[in-house]
Amino acid sequence: MNAKNIVDWSPLHYAVTRESLVKDSHEKIITDLIQHGADLDAKDIADLTPLHYAALHGNTRVAELLLRQGAQSNIPSRSGMLPIHCAVKGGSLETVNLFISIYRMDINAVDHIGWTPLHYAVWNGHDSMVELLLTAGAGVNCEDKFGVTALLRAIQNNQPSIVELFLRLLPETLHQAVQF
Repeated sequence: MNAKNIVDWSPLHYAVTRESLVKDSHEKIITDLIQHGADLDAKDIADLTPLHYAALHGNTRVAELLLRQGAQSNIPSRSGMLPIHCAVKGGSLETVNLFISIYRMDINAVDHIGWTPLHYAVWNGHDSMVELLLTAGAGVNCEDKFGVTALLRAIQNNQPSIVELFLRLLPETLHQAVQF
Protein backbone atom coordinates (compact mmCIF):
# COMPACT_ATOMS: atom_id res chain seq x y z
CA MET A 1 0.00 0.00 0.00
CA ASN A 2 2.86 2.39 0.72
CA ALA A 3 5.38 1.15 -1.85
CA LYS A 4 7.18 3.97 -3.61
CA ASN A 5 8.67 4.51 -7.03
CA ILE A 6 12.09 5.93 -7.91
CA VAL A 7 11.08 9.47 -6.83
CA ASP A 8 9.38 8.15 -3.70
CA TRP A 9 5.83 8.62 -4.92
CA SER A 10 3.31 6.40 -3.17
CA PRO A 11 -0.05 5.37 -4.65
CA LEU A 12 -1.62 8.21 -2.66
CA HIS A 13 0.73 10.76 -4.30
CA TYR A 14 -0.47 9.56 -7.70
CA ALA A 15 -4.11 9.56 -6.68
CA VAL A 16 -4.18 13.13 -5.38
CA THR A 17 -2.62 14.49 -8.56
CA ARG A 18 -4.99 12.78 -10.97
CA GLU A 19 -8.34 14.25 -11.84
CA SER A 20 -11.03 11.82 -12.84
CA LEU A 21 -13.88 12.70 -15.16
CA VAL A 22 -16.14 11.67 -12.29
CA LYS A 23 -14.92 13.43 -9.15
CA ASP A 24 -16.80 11.11 -6.82
CA SER A 25 -15.02 8.06 -8.18
CA HIS A 26 -11.67 9.86 -7.94
CA GLU A 27 -12.28 10.70 -4.29
CA LYS A 28 -13.46 7.14 -3.68
CA ILE A 29 -10.08 5.83 -4.85
CA ILE A 30 -8.34 8.16 -2.41
CA THR A 31 -10.70 7.16 0.40
CA ASP A 32 -10.14 3.47 -0.34
CA LEU A 33 -6.35 3.95 -0.27
CA ILE A 34 -6.58 5.70 3.09
CA GLN A 35 -8.90 3.04 4.52
CA HIS A 36 -6.38 0.40 3.46
CA GLY A 37 -3.51 2.04 5.30
CA ALA A 38 -2.03 4.56 2.87
CA ASP A 39 0.40 6.87 4.66
CA LEU A 40 -1.26 10.30 4.61
CA ASP A 41 2.07 12.01 5.26
CA ALA A 42 4.33 9.99 2.93
CA LYS A 43 7.15 12.15 1.60
CA ASP A 44 8.54 12.01 -1.90
CA ILE A 45 12.12 12.77 -2.95
CA ALA A 46 11.48 16.51 -2.36
CA ASP A 47 9.72 15.82 0.97
CA LEU A 48 6.36 16.77 -0.55
CA THR A 49 3.36 14.95 0.90
CA PRO A 50 0.05 14.14 -0.81
CA LEU A 51 -1.40 17.26 0.88
CA HIS A 52 1.28 19.43 -0.75
CA TYR A 53 0.29 18.04 -4.16
CA ALA A 54 -3.46 18.38 -3.59
CA ALA A 55 -2.83 22.01 -2.61
CA LEU A 56 -0.54 22.69 -5.57
CA HIS A 57 -3.11 21.24 -7.97
CA GLY A 58 -5.92 23.27 -6.38
CA ASN A 59 -7.85 20.15 -5.46
CA THR A 60 -9.69 21.60 -2.48
CA ARG A 61 -12.01 18.63 -1.92
CA VAL A 62 -9.09 16.21 -1.81
CA ALA A 63 -7.05 18.53 0.44
CA GLU A 64 -10.00 18.74 2.84
CA LEU A 65 -10.45 14.95 2.72
CA LEU A 66 -6.77 14.43 3.59
CA LEU A 67 -6.96 16.93 6.45
CA ARG A 68 -10.16 15.38 7.83
CA GLN A 69 -8.44 11.99 7.77
CA GLY A 70 -5.50 13.36 9.78
CA ALA A 71 -2.91 14.57 7.27
CA GLN A 72 -0.44 16.97 8.87
CA SER A 73 -0.46 20.52 7.51
CA ASN A 74 2.86 21.57 9.03
CA ILE A 75 5.28 19.21 7.27
CA PRO A 76 7.84 21.24 5.31
CA SER A 77 9.20 20.15 1.97
CA ARG A 78 12.94 20.04 1.36
CA SER A 79 12.73 23.73 0.37
CA GLY A 80 10.67 24.55 3.46
CA MET A 81 7.35 24.92 1.68
CA LEU A 82 4.21 24.01 3.57
CA PRO A 83 0.92 23.04 1.92
CA ILE A 84 -0.30 26.64 2.21
CA HIS A 85 2.69 27.80 0.12
CA CYS A 86 1.78 25.18 -2.48
CA ALA A 87 -1.87 26.26 -2.57
CA VAL A 88 -0.85 29.89 -3.11
CA LYS A 89 1.71 28.90 -5.74
CA GLY A 90 -0.96 26.84 -7.51
CA GLY A 91 -3.35 29.79 -7.45
CA SER A 92 -6.35 28.13 -5.80
CA LEU A 93 -8.28 30.77 -3.85
CA GLU A 94 -10.69 28.11 -2.64
CA THR A 95 -7.92 25.92 -1.22
CA VAL A 96 -6.11 28.84 0.42
CA ASN A 97 -9.36 30.09 1.92
CA LEU A 98 -10.04 26.61 3.33
CA PHE A 99 -6.54 26.44 4.79
CA ILE A 100 -6.69 29.82 6.53
CA SER A 101 -10.35 30.01 7.53
CA ILE A 102 -11.09 26.42 8.56
CA TYR A 103 -7.72 24.85 9.32
CA ARG A 104 -6.04 28.04 10.59
CA MET A 105 -2.79 27.48 8.71
CA ASP A 106 -0.13 30.11 9.30
CA ILE A 107 -0.35 32.69 6.51
CA ASN A 108 3.03 34.06 7.55
CA ALA A 109 4.88 30.73 7.47
CA VAL A 110 8.29 31.03 5.82
CA ASP A 111 10.18 28.65 3.58
CA HIS A 112 13.98 28.27 3.49
CA ILE A 113 14.51 31.57 1.71
CA GLY A 114 12.07 33.41 3.96
CA TRP A 115 9.19 33.58 1.52
CA THR A 116 5.70 33.72 2.97
CA PRO A 117 2.57 32.79 1.03
CA LEU A 118 2.25 36.53 0.23
CA HIS A 119 5.69 36.51 -1.43
CA TYR A 120 4.55 33.60 -3.64
CA ALA A 121 1.28 35.31 -4.53
CA VAL A 122 3.14 38.46 -5.57
CA TRP A 123 5.82 36.53 -7.48
CA ASN A 124 3.14 34.66 -9.45
CA GLY A 125 1.12 37.82 -10.12
CA HIS A 126 -2.02 36.49 -8.45
CA ASP A 127 -3.84 39.73 -7.67
CA SER A 128 -6.88 38.05 -6.13
CA MET A 129 -4.63 35.82 -4.02
CA VAL A 130 -2.70 38.87 -2.77
CA GLU A 131 -6.01 40.50 -1.85
CA LEU A 132 -7.20 37.38 0.00
CA LEU A 133 -3.97 37.14 1.98
CA LEU A 134 -3.84 40.85 2.82
CA THR A 135 -7.44 40.92 4.02
CA ALA A 136 -6.77 37.77 6.09
CA GLY A 137 -3.95 39.58 7.88
CA ALA A 138 -0.79 38.46 6.06
CA GLY A 139 2.26 40.28 7.37
CA VAL A 140 3.38 43.03 5.05
CA ASN A 141 6.64 43.55 6.91
CA CYS A 142 7.91 39.98 6.48
CA GLU A 143 11.28 40.09 4.77
CA ASP A 144 12.89 37.20 2.93
CA LYS A 145 16.55 36.29 3.45
CA PHE A 146 17.52 39.14 1.11
CA GLY A 147 15.55 41.74 3.07
CA VAL A 148 12.78 41.97 0.48
CA THR A 149 9.13 42.32 1.49
CA ALA A 150 6.26 41.22 -0.76
CA LEU A 151 5.47 44.86 -1.60
CA LEU A 152 9.05 45.57 -2.57
CA ARG A 153 8.99 42.43 -4.74
CA ALA A 154 5.85 43.74 -6.50
CA ILE A 155 7.59 47.05 -7.16
CA GLN A 156 10.74 45.29 -8.42
CA ASN A 157 8.63 43.08 -10.71
CA ASN A 158 6.69 46.07 -12.07
CA GLN A 159 3.30 44.80 -10.90
CA PRO A 160 1.20 47.99 -10.61
CA SER A 161 -2.08 46.21 -9.90
CA ILE A 162 -0.55 44.41 -6.92
CA VAL A 163 1.11 47.59 -5.64
CA GLU A 164 -2.33 49.24 -5.90
CA LEU A 165 -3.79 46.45 -3.72
CA PHE A 166 -1.23 47.19 -1.03
CA LEU A 167 -1.94 50.94 -1.27
CA ARG A 168 -5.70 50.43 -1.14
CA LEU A 169 -5.82 47.79 1.60
CA LEU A 170 -2.98 48.84 3.89
CA PRO A 171 -2.24 52.54 3.49
CA GLU A 172 -1.38 53.15 7.15
CA THR A 173 1.24 50.41 7.35
CA LEU A 174 3.04 50.92 4.07
CA HIS A 175 5.64 53.33 5.43
CA GLN A 176 6.86 50.46 7.63
CA ALA A 177 6.65 47.82 4.89
CA VAL A 178 9.05 49.41 2.45
CA GLN A 179 12.53 49.51 3.85
CA PHE A 180 15.42 50.55 1.66
